[in-house]
Amino acid sequence: MRWSIVRTLYRKEMLETLRDRRTLIVMILLPIVMYPLFGIIATQAQLAQRRKLNSTRFTVGVVGIALPSLLIKKIQDNDKLVYLDPKMPWKTALRHGKLALVLGVKAGKKSLKHPQGQIKIHVYYATTQDSSRTVRKRVLKAFKWYQKQLVLKRLSHLKIPRAVIQPMILEGSDLSTASARGRYVLASIFPLLLLIMTITGAFYPAIDLTAGEKERGTLETLLTAPLRPIEIVAGKYFAVASIASMTGALNIVSMWLTFSQGLRLAARGSRSFSLGLTWVHMLSIMGFLLLVAAFAAAFMLAIASLARSFKEAQNFVTPAYLVAFLPIFITTLPGSKGTLGTSLVPLVNTAYAIKHTLRGTLTAQYLSLTLLSMGVAIAFTIFIASRIFAHEQVLFREGEYTLKGMLSRKDFVARNVPSVPEAIMLLSLQFLLLFYVGIPVQKANPAWGLVITLWLLILIPPLAFAWWRKIDFRSTFSLRRFPPIAGVGALLLVVGVIPWVVLLSQWIGQHIPGWQEFVKQAEKLFQAGHFDLSPLVFFFLMAISPGICEEIMFRGFIQSALLKRMRPWSAIVLTGFLFGCYHLSIYRLLPTTVLGILMGWLCFRTRSIYPAMLAHAANNGLALLLTNKASPQFLQTYAGKPEWVHLIIATVFVVGGIYIVFHTTQGKPPKDEEELEEAPPPPPLTAECS
Repeated sequence: MRWSIVRTLYRKEMLETLRDRRTLIVMILLPIVMYPLFGIIATQAQLAQRRKLNSTRFTVGVVGIALPSLLIKKIQDNDKLVYLDPKMPWKTALRHGKLALVLGVKAGKKSLKHPQGQIKIHVYYATTQDSSRTVRKRVLKAFKWYQKQLVLKRLSHLKIPRAVIQPMILEGSDLSTASARGRYVLASIFPLLLLIMTITGAFYPAIDLTAGEKERGTLETLLTAPLRPIEIVAGKYFAVASIASMTGALNIVSMWLTFSQGLRLAARGSRSFSLGLTWVHMLSIMGFLLLVAAFAAAFMLAIASLARSFKEAQNFVTPAYLVAFLPIFITTLPGSKGTLGTSLVPLVNTAYAIKHTLRGTLTAQYLSLTLLSMGVAIAFTIFIASRIFAHEQVLFREGEYTLKGMLSRKDFVARNVPSVPEAIMLLSLQFLLLFYVGIPVQKANPAWGLVITLWLLILIPPLAFAWWRKIDFRSTFSLRRFPPIAGVGALLLVVGVIPWVVLLSQWIGQHIPGWQEFVKQAEKLFQAGHFDLSPLVFFFLMAISPGICEEIMFRGFIQSALLKRMRPWSAIVLTGFLFGCYHLSIYRLLPTTVLGILMGWLCFRTRSIYPAMLAHAANNGLALLLTNKASPQFLQTYAGKPEWVHLIIATVFVVGGIYIVFHTTQGKPPKDEEELEEAPPPPPLTAECS
């Protein structure tokens, strides 16, 4: 790569980007103005609302006997007290806010004037009314004050020292410094804001330098010049990364100044709370934001390059932006902290690293793993972006979906396999069906709900979609014969991989809270009594049905679409990952992904979906057998805590299964895949896989 050309392209892209008004607004104006404006508006609105509620006299109703006069006076210092007729609809008035609070007062056996007298007060309130919540706090405070006064009066009357009812005096001291308290509070929201704004800084420049240039007609000039694709990508990449880095730096400075000024005005000289940010903290955070900017620049460039226009690029990049936002949001949950597992997840690891830097709990191990994983993620995304720019068919693809084209079957051209956008469309549709229909019906009736989910929501859509779009069933779903001995190899693979999947599940249980509860729920789900079905029907529902329906969807429709655009192993791994995500459980994600990759390889190698179906059904069947028929001793040794001897035997099974499948199949595309009617796909691993 010629770095002089990269520097020239970098200067060109930076000048063109900084001339863009939208980029300047997002990069400079937004962080400078947003935080002070947001802080002022939010603080003033909150204070104004609080003052209004605290200064307003609301109506408190009393039902029953009269309250003590001293308590009435204390309550009436802030609110109006009225006695209600028990027959009036005072509960409705309370719900609608006409009454802020209602006190139901009942007399005890003795009057309060007696040393042992009591009354019972029931407080009725409505959490949906601001007035009710405010008055409840004031009245409870009055109750505590009056009760203390009454107790002291009784002790004095009986000549009993206060120490009789107060044998211990508790006092507390916070040993945390003011700066440590400030950084602790700041760490809860600071990483989220910084990462989101840094990613936003890469949003518009990435779109403008890809889809924007397509609209302006300047990208063709670059591609026809004697420049290598990696040089074009490098120049654009460094420009977007620089813009995102500057956005992150401006956000740090702006938030620091805003929070410092707000604390200075609120504290009025008090030293009990301060931000406590030093230049060491600021430089460390800036270093992490450089990693985020580097990753976001390549990520946004790769996705935006697939679009033909600025508007279409926004439609592509916005979902990716939201996908990046969701895992980062998890880092703000109370009690959440970085683990060795989160150190391997891009963006999430950086958010936790900033959080632990502010709190002084960042370890060298977590830091090193974060830097390593982010480096790998950045290199991978740059590689994908460079491959996109190497293929004009991806950059300048023709045609797009219209409403007529999506609905009219007669306009479709018969094809052998679906496209990647069609696979994404179908997968999105099925996720919505699973979330809004499948899960509710399974909760209402587990057996029939599972039947509806598998056979109607998972199996029917890909078959109907393939018919509707005139896609060949045999090629798409790999409905071909396979050597029977390959089925034996598939079974050996499944039996051998299960102990390793169990070991992986145990590792997950050590790093993710709630594992034991998940295991108990899974064991209950795999019990025949949970569905109240006969053994044969239960086996068909839990083992054979998923093996058929899920394989048709994933190893059939999804994998065949990805194989059209990606290298075989990339398509197999991505399909396995989507298969793991589809089970909607963080505990099952990795184990199910591993099994999905195994079944994807079987389908690809044998050119038939039937071995994958057999392996899938065998895996579920073994799980049912172990759960319902195996002895506790066997479960403890084989499925609970597999020992090394079991893992060695399992490895032999895996190697034997791979050998049998590999040497009994040719691994070459059949003739019906060689004679595709469409144009041949570009070289593998384009950006559609990202």
